Amino acid sequence: MLESLAFVLLKTFVAYMFHKALVSADTVRIDNAPRWYYKVKKGHACASAYARGGMSSVDLAKRHANDALVRHINETVQAIIHDNFRHVEKPAERALIAGFETDPGLPAFIRAYAQTANIEYRKKVDTTFTRACIGEQPLTRYQGERLEAIRIAVIGKYQAEAFDDLDREMPTESGHPQHPSGTPGDAFGELEAETRSD
Repeated sequence: MLESLAFVLLKTFVAYMFHKALVSADTVRIDNAPRWYYKVKKGHACASAYARGGMSSVDLAKRHANDALVRHINETVQAIIHDNFRHVEKPAERALIAGFETDPGLPAFIRAYAQTANIEYRKKVDTTFTRACIGEQPLTRYQGERLEAIRIAVIGKYQAEAFDDLDREMPTESGHPQHPSGTPGDAFGELEAETRSD
């Protein structure tokens, strides 16, 4: 069941990210921005940003674009969960969805694999405009590997809890159920009785 849910999550993510052409979070119109600033690049997830302050603003503009791309991806994940998966009730499935929704490793992934698709300094407004993009294939592979790791972790967690419950319910050699602490229910009482009988 979790494997099927992970597949549907990934498929829905790809559809929203690359085929519904969602607009990046940065939708405010910027005066004198290049024509490419707002355009969608087919087969890529992109986000544009800018920074003021001469040629020294190039690196800052690139960082802003990477940050905007991270926001764009996170907001897409939140949108697909809200639109398609908010009614899921089974605990293990909810755990898989929650794990997919939160991705602390995404900024590092974007820094490593996103490309600067466009960059332009406009002296007239003393501003650097740039756009960061990542292709459908690497982002899909990344999310697929992440979902598989989350699925395995969720299965391990629930299997461990099931074994713990089973251990507590199984009787010990003395016939008493196992105590939650891992000791027989009345082990000390039994030991004291045996001592008295000696």
